[in-house]
Amino acid sequence: MSRDRSSATSSPARLGAFSPLARLRTDSPGARVLLAETEYAAERALHVARGALLGVILVVFLLQRHESTALRGFAALGFSAAALFWLLVWGALRRPLPPRWLPYALVLADAWIALRGAVAVHTPVYRALGADRYLTPAELAAGAGPLLGLVAITGAFRLVPRMAVYTTSVAVLSYAYVAAALGVSRNLGLITGALIGFTGLLGVQVARVFRHTMLKAREQAVLERYVPEALIRELARTGDPLGAGREVDITVVIVDIRGYTRRAERLTPRQAVAFLNDYFSVVVAPLAAEGAVLDKYIGDGVFAFLEGIEQQRRALRAAREILAAVAGYNRSRPAEEPVAIGIALHSGRALVGTIGAEPKREYTAIADAVNLAARMEELNKTFGSWIVASEAVLEAVGAEERADFVGPEITPIRGHEAPLAVWYLPARSTPR
Repeated sequence: MSRDRSSATSSPARLGAFSPLARLRTDSPGARVLLAETEYAAERALHVARGALLGVILVVFLLQRHESTALRGFAALGFSAAALFWLLVWGALRRPLPPRWLPYALVLADAWIALRGAVAVHTPVYRALGADRYLTPAELAAGAGPLLGLVAITGAFRLVPRMAVYTTSVAVLSYAYVAAALGVSRNLGLITGALIGFTGLLGVQVARVFRHTMLKAREQAVLERYVPEALIRELARTGDPLGAGREVDITVVIVDIRGYTRRAERLTPRQAVAFLNDYFSVVVAPLAAEGAVLDKYIGDGVFAFLEGIEQQRRALRAAREILAAVAGYNRSRPAEEPVAIGIALHSGRALVGTIGAEPKREYTAIADAVNLAARMEELNKTFGSWIVASEAVLEAVGAEERADFVGPEITPIRGHEAPLAVWYLPARSTPR
């Protein structure tokens, strides 16, 4: 017996985020900040749908042959008021921070539109206009049910479960008024009201799942700006960023600005940050296009590495594209001092994984190849070159791809015992 009870209890949990019992934790302060714009985007989408529904009602009305001039005039006035209302709400929803009460007011407006016929049917104006010849109380009641069902389900698309509960409550209470005002039979009223309530409760659950899904998507978008893509893939694959790491062959790419210290002396901190952000956007794009892992920014330098097939060829291609991009960047700002850069390429074995103390860890590559590449980049000043590449890189690419390189130069490397054979691309040459 206990085993069956345990099995029955655990079955909803197997649904994950779709389980009504799941604790999704999507209403923390951080989650509300991340989803604020998404919530208002959803409200704007619902308002577009609201306008489309009003348009459909208008078309259906115009297709009818209404003999009463007064009815046509009254309808024209009503649709004009509805159009003005739609435009005013649209203007409010397009503000950077729409009023927080507005979605709640719009739910009431939707419910009022749905039961408007039930409200009007007993008024002298309704009979005086002859509207009772076109829509009887029974027809108004039949139409109010589906409309209020739509009102109930809109809570699902607002991404806020408590808003979905509010929407459902308004829809059910509105139908209770319709049933009482139009004399709907008890059984039909209970069935229709229960269906509207069930639709709304389904919307509450859908709102929870939608909110959870959208929060994960927003977190992913934010995460991608600060965390290397390779780490995100590793987390998705293993769920464990603290493992022992992977020992793999990598090709290191170091990019550095020539004379940045002198340039920074003439800039305020804000101007220096703006300059670096513009520059990094130019440099990083070619690396990303070749599938490089952007490890970190080191002052004005960029440290990235590539793994996998043809990594040396992809690294060299990225380096050439960086030179071309920087040249274009300089042409776009002729009045400014041109940016000169140096690039180093080196291949070797590395341990790729996480490192650091518990409060702060980094995903990086640890290897002598990284230190060598950093020292090699300094040789661009000695050779007057754009790119310095090691033998391990150029031996893996085609003869045509390295034809414009000069070398080999057997060069001592600072902090390294043995000299290293390197090739370089002279700065006087045109990057291709």
